[in-house]
Amino acid sequence: GGHLPQPPRSVRALSPEPGALARTLARDPSADPKPEPTPHTPGARRPSPDPRPSPRAGVRGPGPGVAAARLHGAPAASAGTRTLSPAPGRRALDALDPAPWPWHPRPAPERSAAGRWPARRGAMDGDEIPEEEFRAVSLLLEHARSEEIDKRLQACKQLERIARALGAERTREELIPFMEQGADDEEEILVAIAEQIAKLAAFLAPHGGAEGLLLPLESFAQIEEGGVRAAVVAAVAAVAETFDVAKTREHLYPMVTRLGAKEWLPCRLTASCLLPIGCAELTPAQRAEYLGLFLSLCGDDAVMVRRMAASNFGSFVRAAAAAAAPGSAELSELKAKVLPQFKALGGDEMDSVRIHICEAAVSLAEGLDRAAVVEQVLPVAVQLSREGKWRVRWSTAVHLPALCAAVGPDTADNTLVPAGTALLNDPEAEVRAAAVANAGALLKTLGRAAAAEAVLPNLLGLAEDPSTHVRLALGTCLSGLAPALGASATAEHLLPVLLALLRDEETDVRLAVLGSLEPLQEVLGVRLLGDSILPSVLGLTTDAKWRVRLAVVSALPLLARQLASDKFTPEILDICMKMLVDPVFSIRKATVDLLAEIIGVCTTSGSTTAAAWVLDRLKQMAEEPAYEPRLTAAMALEALCKPNPKVDEVDPVDLRTDAVPPLLKLARDPIPNVRIAVARALGYVFGAGVGRGLGLDGGLKNSQESDDGMEDIDDMEGIQDCLGRLASDGDPDVVYFAKKALNTKEAGEA
Repeated sequence: GGHLPQPPRSVRALSPEPGALARTLARDPSADPKPEPTPHTPGARRPSPDPRPSPRAGVRGPGPGVAAARLHGAPAASAGTRTLSPAPGRRALDALDPAPWPWHPRPAPERSAAGRWPARRGAMDGDEIPEEEFRAVSLLLEHARSEEIDKRLQACKQLERIARALGAERTREELIPFMEQGADDEEEILVAIAEQIAKLAAFLAPHGGAEGLLLPLESFAQIEEGGVRAAVVAAVAAVAETFDVAKTREHLYPMVTRLGAKEWLPCRLTASCLLPIGCAELTPAQRAEYLGLFLSLCGDDAVMVRRMAASNFGSFVRAAAAAAAPGSAELSELKAKVLPQFKALGGDEMDSVRIHICEAAVSLAEGLDRAAVVEQVLPVAVQLSREGKWRVRWSTAVHLPALCAAVGPDTADNTLVPAGTALLNDPEAEVRAAAVANAGALLKTLGRAAAAEAVLPNLLGLAEDPSTHVRLALGTCLSGLAPALGASATAEHLLPVLLALLRDEETDVRLAVLGSLEPLQEVLGVRLLGDSILPSVLGLTTDAKWRVRLAVVSALPLLARQLASDKFTPEILDICMKMLVDPVFSIRKATVDLLAEIIGVCTTSGSTTAAAWVLDRLKQMAEEPAYEPRLTAAMALEALCKPNPKVDEVDPVDLRTDAVPPLLKLARDPIPNVRIAVARALGYVFGAGVGRGLGLDGGLKNSQESDDGMEDIDDMEGIQDCLGRLASDGDPDVVYFAKKALNTKEAGEA
């Protein structure tokens, strides 16, 4: 009854009449005009830097649609009669061999009764390839040859799909050469291909030939764009994971050494990143050559190469030290050659090189013996902490805690703690903020006494720092210092600073303190924390910034878990009620969402009246003349009726029973949004009663208070009658939720 799908447009265009395809493919390519060079435009091909001669050089690719014609079994031209690409920049399967594609032409099949095309026999072990997949891959191949960059990008992002359709053999023979010759394409195309190569490694590894993926990656490693080289490094790492020792030595090692020996700058940059990969699987002689190559890159004339080598200094030394046997001559040679180069990089004239040295010091401290680290590594780190360039000092502040952990507290107390103290008082705010943010890790590494004496006074003095970034970092990390300092030092030193930061003029600082109070409860205990923190939190409920008030609401469950007791529970619930009448809807909604959890926490802590007290306040709000309190009350009652795993401590039957009377009264509210919330809430109650066989008794059965508007109800019938009335409401949204509630059999489905 329907039209059969047509073949791709390019296939139809190739054969307008019988014999046209044969005449096209038989044309002498030397007679075709050669395209004039054109200036580079986005989407067009660029000349490849330092191109490697390819065994396929000089072979022209097929014209438009030939790849799809092969898919459908059209005759293929020989290597000497292939037509020229019609324009510069013609992409994708231009470089493929003229071997026939794995599918052959056949009449268009009939669709099955289920509307699907019959499966075709694929290229791998007799796999069945559905017709839809066949046509999708055909379209991807056409897109790969397109002049439009978006289409090429779409096709290159699905190279793994194409490879699985072709099979492992044809992927090795055709698809990999195609990728290798695409090094002149746009950056995003090359990044996509490199990302797909990382996936193709896992596909090819069981069938063999994954080492062929290094060929296109070596071509891409010569590209100037840093994003492409980063993708190449990640892809090489993925491919190397599939190699055994023999393949690493036979294929990865020669590629890295070739790149490192080239004069083209991007090649050496990529080699600096690739040297740590697979280093442990090489022979000692190969590792020695790697070491010599790496040291030459560290002393390269180009600043970019030295910077890249410095950024990979630690990873290379760690890999080389792990591969060498302890106490071996190889390890001694490594130490003798690496440490002088480390000092040289630490004194490099460019701060963009020196900025990476402290990170390298951490790796050296982890991989070398203690004596060498103390004598030759730590002095360089201390020197970097006194650098004239603030970026170098910032990097030192970031990595100083890890360096202290690597050398141990005894060595750090004498050498690195003074450097950390100096960084806390650095003239640059960025350096002080980085030192403060990492102070917690530094204090955990040091002994408690040393931390309290050396670091803590300088740290707490930053509470009045003129920079907001420094105070923000202090407010974020200060509570985390409590376990390292103990209860006495926390109460004496940290608590006053925290209270001062809660009153800070900057909103972000107050928010940071509110979000980091949890460690204090474990150290200080409930009463001391409540007496000191809760009054400050109560003051923030009237803060002019609504984000601060929202942060108070978000902290309420945490405060309830920490402070809930006979003394503090009423104050916490009173904060909830204040937030329920806040003028900002987001704050009211956040309070509604957390109300059931807060009641559950308070009940767990021993309060027997928390739920009743909240329901009484909600009933009062339901009688307010303004619609906003009534809407908030209806939403809060809905939240209490909703099944909530965090409120297991509260009897859900009792909670819903007490919530029904005000809901029935709000069902006649003139505001549709209120009635919608009532319909949803009654749906939870009704669904729970029907699904679980619950009888609503007690307050519901005996509720005969007709003088205040309460409905006389008899078990579930009153709720069902109310929902039936709402189902015939004049507002369509109310009708929808009421009918949905009536059809609900489980409370969670309403």
